[in-house]
Amino acid sequence: MKRAKSRLIALGILVLSLIFVAACNNTEGADSEPSSGKRLMGAFSTGSSGGLYDLLGGGMANIINQNTENINLNTTVPPSISEVPRMLDSKQAVVGIGMADMMERAEEGTGEFDQAYENIQPILAMYDNVMAMVTTADSSIESITDVKGKKVGVSSQTTKDIITEYLDFAGIAENEVEWMFLSYAEQAEALKEGSIDVGNFTSYPKAGLLEDLSTSRKGLKFIKIDEEIREAWDKEYPLWANGTTPSGTYKGLDEDAHYYTQFTVLYANSDLTEEQVYEITKAILDNHEEISAIHPAGESITPEMTKNYIDRSIINPDDLHPGAIRYFKEVGVLE
Repeated sequence: MKRAKSRLIALGILVLSLIFVAACNNTEGADSEPSSGKRLMGAFSTGSSGGLYDLLGGGMANIINQNTENINLNTTVPPSISEVPRMLDSKQAVVGIGMADMMERAEEGTGEFDQAYENIQPILAMYDNVMAMVTTADSSIESITDVKGKKVGVSSQTTKDIITEYLDFAGIAENEVEWMFLSYAEQAEALKEGSIDVGNFTSYPKAGLLEDLSTSRKGLKFIKIDEEIREAWDKEYPLWANGTTPSGTYKGLDEDAHYYTQFTVLYANSDLTEEQVYEITKAILDNHEEISAIHPAGESITPEMTKNYIDRSIINPDDLHPGAIRYFKEVGVLE
């Protein structure tokens, strides 16, 4: 009886030891201090479930995992895109997708952020996320100045704030439209039903919801914005500068459409080592064909796009993570 009891105690000690070792191994993720000699295990924060950030982020994480020896990232969908800075700063995620304007506000602790998140650095430019202000093809709305007095759909408070500023450039005050907070999918349905007059969507690279709207019974119309308004906007808000949805991108779009852009950038927690971020950057940019196959937006993810963002002051090269700097020096983007 005593011998059996001793064996049970020994077995219990062995099991506890194994659990302790496993737990120690698992701490080499987002909560640990990364080092080049250790395996990096952590989260890649993407975007809204089913959205382009989520699609691209999932594909990029797989490519990183397949092309590095010591990195294993799992994707996670943030509660909202504005949570990405907090997740990166706290190491709840080690890599994440964000917009340059949002991350600037996060670093400063302004706008939607009530504290500064400073433990974050850009890795590389991804693509220009061009927005669109649209209505149905049978609508009497032609120009942005016609939006006054209409029901306008927006996907978030941040989006509303940006569009409020844009409408101000067109001479329309915030209280001169009726704001409707709806997801992109809800806006699409509301336009079809006629319960809103105007929707605001991601437009380029090509978006499935707008493609569906363009072939629906009511059709799709891009609202025109005078060049004078666009130029004034670009001067005041370079991190929201107007981009172009090219003619022919959607059925019925017979000329280029213009609206503000959210510049998409990949970021990392600053505590990742130079080697880890170098490997992440190299895995993404050296496998351009595979990235492009995920979605047409992936075609823009090149060293040249990062150079473009640097030249346009969207990314400050001094802010880049040292691992990214090392890669871009190797390929000639940085001197």
